[in-house]
Amino acid sequence: MAHELSSSRRSLGAKFDASSHLFFALLLSAAPLGVSLSIVTELRRPARQSQCTVHMSSSFLEEGGEEHAAGKRSPVMSLATLDRTTTQPRTLRHVVTLPDGVPLSKPLVLPTSRPAPCKSEVSDVLASGGDSRVVMCASGANAYHCPPHPVDGAIVRGSCTGSPPTEIGFRSAAEVLHRLGQAPAASAVGMEMEGVRRRLHAALKLPQGSAIVLTASGTCAEYIPLAIARQLNPTASILSVHTAEGETGSGGVWACGGKYFNTMVPLDPGSSREEGTGVPGFHDIDLIAIPARDASGRQVDAPAALAEALRLKAHDEERVFVLRDVVGTKTGFETDDLAAALAPEQRERAYKVVDLCQMRKPLGDVAKHAAYGSMVLLTGSKFFQGSAFSAAVVVPVDIVTKLKEGAAAAPPLPA
Repeated sequence: MAHELSSSRRSLGAKFDASSHLFFALLLSAAPLGVSLSIVTELRRPARQSQCTVHMSSSFLEEGGEEHAAGKRSPVMSLATLDRTTTQPRTLRHVVTLPDGVPLSKPLVLPTSRPAPCKSEVSDVLASGGDSRVVMCASGANAYHCPPHPVDGAIVRGSCTGSPPTEIGFRSAAEVLHRLGQAPAASAVGMEMEGVRRRLHAALKLPQGSAIVLTASGTCAEYIPLAIARQLNPTASILSVHTAEGETGSGGVWACGGKYFNTMVPLDPGSSREEGTGVPGFHDIDLIAIPARDASGRQVDAPAALAEALRLKAHDEERVFVLRDVVGTKTGFETDDLAAALAPEQRERAYKVVDLCQMRKPLGDVAKHAAYGSMVLLTGSKFFQGSAFSAAVVVPVDIVTKLKEGAAAAPPLPA
């Protein structure tokens, strides 16, 4: 197992370490998007120059495997715009075009010079584009005491919350940033993000036809199963179940309920949100939060707690369920299968989610859970020592198929 984990870390290696945050600050991180999850990449020049606008609409899914080998491309997820002008610094701009055509954006300044970016430039980018947890304090570290650059001789807390990036990861981030500074604007960011997804798909040995969604953090990743459940069931109520409360991410309860979990949102960092208020569009979501332990410190039987909570709820034949099993809490225990609390007909309307964010399991477990039909939440900022924060959601084949066959049209999330 030690060899497997070691080789797996090398497989993910440079591109999954520090550079991951640059591309993971994306989808549904807490900013309102369209539940249709359509993305637009734009290349724009100011009006005083010759106008050039390119639009590439795409879905949020990206497959790996044989389609890529055959030269075919699935839709590429990209939330970025690169602006190149002669009078202002080049910028990396995350843009989401809402149904009403109003974009949400906030530029991140990229180096304009052709030489490779310096350490401070890379650190600035790695500490940008997220929520308040990545903002640097006066000490030069974030709220978790992690700077956005390697620290010689430090004992890192990579198995629990976050870590400084490794040397190899930081060098890789510098290489990626340099490539973005030189590459054609229309495709650079999308290609880099596609590369991250493809490397993850290969390193995790995921089933053919499964997909990967990149997010800004493990907490942000909690929105993806909700978005998929809403996409496939636009009129049904959703019962969202959060387990191991107190031994997962601090904002997980809010996110699992479709609420803002931070005052700062990655796609619109210049504005403020109120924690605990609903993200527009995530309507009709009922949350059951099951603590990790009782008052005496004993582990809670999560399926039994859910069964009791369901007994007290009114019957709803159309209700769908989003069930989260935690495989590795912060103290290392696993919650039992929540589906055991459901009746057979309810299990047919359940979306299973496996929280593997701690990543303290053999990597083969990711593919195993995906093969069984579960969405899997992963992070690169803990055990793998990528910069704080970065995450991904593995979407299993059967759900990808349903989405491709034509998900029901859900109402858009308003601004």
